[in-house]
Amino acid sequence: MNELMRRSGEISEAIGLSKPAVVERLKKLESLGLIRKAGRGAHVKYTTRA
Repeated sequence: MNELMRRSGEISEAIGLSKPAVVERLKKLESLGLIRKAGRGAHVKYTTRA
């Protein structure tokens, strides 16, 4: 399966929210198990859970 992974900055640009606002929401979605985070530091990318 080909997963689409995006950095928080890419998501921020696509939806028009600030990066801090996007990161906060991504953390919440991750805690709910709806998305998955891969990588560390500046190399973190997010994808939906399959």
